Amino acid sequence: LFTKVLDLHLIGTYHFDLNGSARLKNALENIKPDLILVEGSKTKDQCKEDYSQFLKQKLYEYGITGKLMTAVMEKQERVGYEHKVAKKYALDHQIRFNYLNDPLPIPSIKELKKEAKEEVLDMIKNHVTLEKFIEKLYTRQIEINEWWSYLKPIIGTEQEKMYAQADIEYNNNSKNLGSRDLIMEKTLRNFLDNSEKIATITGCSHILNDPQNINYLPIYNTMK
Repeated sequence: LFTKVLDLHLIGTYHFDLNGSARLKNALENIKPDLILVEGSKTKDQCKEDYSQFLKQKLYEYGITGKLMTAVMEKQERVGYEHKVAKKYALDHQIRFNYLNDPLPIPSIKELKKEAKEEVLDMIKNHVTLEKFIEKLYTRQIEINEWWSYLKPIIGTEQEKMYAQADIEYNNNSKNLGSRDLIMEKTLRNFLDNSEKIATITGCSHILNDPQNINYLPIYNTMK
């Protein structure tokens, strides 16, 4: 009698993590996966440069320049670091790489320009200053670090098993999945019929759905 064991490693990231590239690289080096699946899609990856260009144009147009503009664009540059790191690791180690959100529609130039304009107008509406912008960025980073500091000590303990079991039962009843989670679940399932070591890379909210209750990745829960 042979029992197949699923070798699945879930990596949760903060998309604007100041140290995200280094953290992710270290995680992949430790896991040594045979396959990497990353939240996102080819279409979003391909249109990032266009969006950055339109965002910069709108910042100029609405008078947001100087250090605030620099901070906004630096944050935008960090978007997608997961793709860069994962792709490079896959290439260097000659392993497979795929996206979890495919297929998604390709945004039109008009849609990208509209999204960039809305982002800038939202900043104006909320009177975002350089200090506010940086504070929000770091506050989110601190929150995530606090979630991890709470979770880390219980990994591998009976308490972790208790939390996981409660969350599995909850998700089996409600299948607490958003539209993007459903796409990711379907994509991931397509790769489970092999003996490869798989690493998934998603935003941490897909793993810690409710950090206060240590809810685990909905995708994982529905597979139990």
